[in-house]
Amino acid sequence: MFIPHFAHAGHRRTGTIALGALISLAFIAGCSGGGTGGGDANADNAGATASSNGSLPTYDPIPVLGGEGGWLLPAYINGFDEIAYDTNGSTKILAVAPDSSYYVVWNMDEHLAIQGISIPDGKVMWSDTEKYIGCDTPKGHSPGGDVVCYYGTDDNNGDVSHAVLFDGATGERTNLVDIEGATIFGIDVIGVRDDILYAGFEYGDRDTDDIYALALDGSGAKWSTDAKTRLGDCALAEKAVACQSEDNEAMAFDIETGKPTIDPVKLGENDGFYPFSDGYIIAGLSADPEESPEIPIYSYDGTQMGTFSGNPSPDLYETVVHGVLPTSALYPDREDGPTSIDVEGKVTTIEYDHDGYFASTGVEIDRSGYIGGSAADGSFALVKGLDSGDQLVSTDGKTQIKLPDETYRIFDRHLLVDEFGDHALLLVPKQ
Repeated sequence: MFIPHFAHAGHRRTGTIALGALISLAFIAGCSGGGTGGGDANADNAGATASSNGSLPTYDPIPVLGGEGGWLLPAYINGFDEIAYDTNGSTKILAVAPDSSYYVVWNMDEHLAIQGISIPDGKVMWSDTEKYIGCDTPKGHSPGGDVVCYYGTDDNNGDVSHAVLFDGATGERTNLVDIEGATIFGIDVIGVRDDILYAGFEYGDRDTDDIYALALDGSGAKWSTDAKTRLGDCALAEKAVACQSEDNEAMAFDIETGKPTIDPVKLGENDGFYPFSDGYIIAGLSADPEESPEIPIYSYDGTQMGTFSGNPSPDLYETVVHGVLPTSALYPDREDGPTSIDVEGKVTTIEYDHDGYFASTGVEIDRSGYIGGSAADGSFALVKGLDSGDQLVSTDGKTQIKLPDETYRIFDRHLLVDEFGDHALLLVPKQ
């Protein structure tokens, strides 16, 4: 499961397709847009209706490993305000404060400046104009919502490259690592665990591509290894960094030592490598799941843990956008099962007997829609593809918040709208 990954400055390679896209293009084609209008609560009650079904199946919580930025702030159910931030398509949001008080951007118009912007008044809180040539955050969210990782080089001459960390509230900079004799071409922040940041580095003047484990306090690298990875093709599992290499091989590295935990596994031309928190599968997709072969499930020490038959269900994976699931959440093609969970893994929405429901209330979800996300506390779901437009729908079905008619994604528990287009917006909940 390679989580959707946004382009890096200078990224010269094409990564693998995200699992959700790979296994469910037919589900999502033409459904990236949304409804019209602002953040009006209690709109037409089109998102959900009371269920006539007397009972629904229940599910145990599903533990998710990863950041919390992929779940929306519960306050969105009160509506939202639109913050315009883009300047001629040259500004990229890199972090949003958990309390919606500021955001951090990489601004190409301001000499590649990193800037902290106050949301209440739109003023620049701090600015660093070191001309950083790129930046990244762990799979679309920032550590804690207020710290952002960047990289840069001295005069871009290849003598020394520096990876640095910014505090989003103050602009305070912490040097993470200096790399001698190399020009960093791209960076992929894979994730953060126990104050260690795991990142992949790509160079413009080296044949190697390294993975680093870097202390957030600036005390240096815990380990590094040449992994020959493609940027965006790594996931942080429980005990390993799992990657797909340039040579189309599955690899895993111990998070404590950086040493390989398995021998590289060559993938077939049509195979996908799907990392989970506790193990992985390597599988091609079958047009007929009933004819699919038994697929081995392996732990990151190479031990076979069981088998799996069928195609992975797209539903749950598409809503867990900043984390990895355990192999126990690996569902074959099926009509029933969870379609979203809250930040603690409690099932928020399910599919049952060809229909969608809120798990806690039994309220039915309009058949024209599909689930694209959840509130952190499970109090509402993001329902895409509705005939009346994309909406945030409360579990009782009585409140729908219509979203702008644009493409968007969840980032740091906020919604970014048309971020690479002409009308980029940050949506912040009404207080």
